[in-house]
Amino acid sequence: MAVCRLCHEVLPVKNRRTIFTPTFGVSSQLTEVLGYTPRDDDGLSKYVCGFCFCKLNKLSKIEFDLKHKVQTLNVEKSSLLKSLRDTYLSSNAAIKSPRRQQFVTSESAPRTPKLLDSGKRITYHSPTPRKCKKPLLFTPKKTTERTILPKRTVTEENKSADPQPKRVNVKLFSPSKVKVMYMSANKIKSRVIPRGDFQRIVKSVSQHSSKDRIGRLIYKSSLKDSVNKCVYNEVNKECMNLCSRKDISMLRNCSSENLATFSASTLNVEIQKRAPLLHGILQHVVKGSDLGTVVTGAIALKFRNKHLSAFHHVVAQILDHGGATDETIDTLGKMGLCVSSSAASKHKQQLLERKAENIESLMLREKLELEKTVHISDILQNYICA
Repeated sequence: MAVCRLCHEVLPVKNRRTIFTPTFGVSSQLTEVLGYTPRDDDGLSKYVCGFCFCKLNKLSKIEFDLKHKVQTLNVEKSSLLKSLRDTYLSSNAAIKSPRRQQFVTSESAPRTPKLLDSGKRITYHSPTPRKCKKPLLFTPKKTTERTILPKRTVTEENKSADPQPKRVNVKLFSPSKVKVMYMSANKIKSRVIPRGDFQRIVKSVSQHSSKDRIGRLIYKSSLKDSVNKCVYNEVNKECMNLCSRKDISMLRNCSSENLATFSASTLNVEIQKRAPLLHGILQHVVKGSDLGTVVTGAIALKFRNKHLSAFHHVVAQILDHGGATDETIDTLGKMGLCVSSSAASKHKQQLLERKAENIESLMLREKLELEKTVHISDILQNYICA
């Protein structure tokens, strides 16, 4: 039996990798692990197991990533150094240009040799203008007379009032405080949202978070029971729509015509259109299987309304055709997987009658077509001549 060269485990034929082949690809890593170069004639094992091969392959990938990442970082480092050097040289040339030296050494600016040599920026200090008192043209006199302003009527006050609404005082807010403002009866009202679930919901809505995040916050809050209740009510309405007599569902139509042409894909489309929420829940339960959605939906709706039994009649006919006993069919009927044996035999008779009628109509149709195309007198004449 062959063994692994690294872990010395016994290897079956299907779980081994040959070392000395062009497709091995990790010879350098194997040499690094062993400490020597393996040869075909060294008398040791020529194979490694799949587990050790995966580790060698991972080691090769790490070395490849390190090499290329270091190369990328070196390129980025050289580009940054080049840009910084270009910036330094351009700024140094601008400082040491003749125009800059002439501006600095002008008579209006103080000359500082140290600043010129170091290349630093020169700061010019100018006197700040002081505030002066303006003289009055005359001395004010104290008077005892009071000026009486004319009275304004109510209409004038309303006209002069500022139509703009009052601005919100920003000082009333704090990082841990959420305040909602709303209009009620032509008045702006505000309300402080207390800390907790509702504050997090309002913050996420105001910050334009994603709908999924807002939905998770609502579902994890104290509103979870209310949300579940709304979902239950919606599912109940959709089930009532499927059980309605006004628009009969496929599951309620137990005629021989419907049973003979029953299709799971058609029932899946009907549930998806008439009960989208129920269809989505069943799809998630069965991991997206259309057949699983149809089977679970039909069984669940039969427990809700016994008249929705078209799918169960089809299952009973399949069991009867396969040779199942009446006791087996009755047991499965009590479990809600099919109808009783008596109901199955009744619909079986109806299906047989429908089949006989179809065969008879088909034979009559073919007979009429033959009579139209071939004449009996011609056949008799040909027979006599023969």
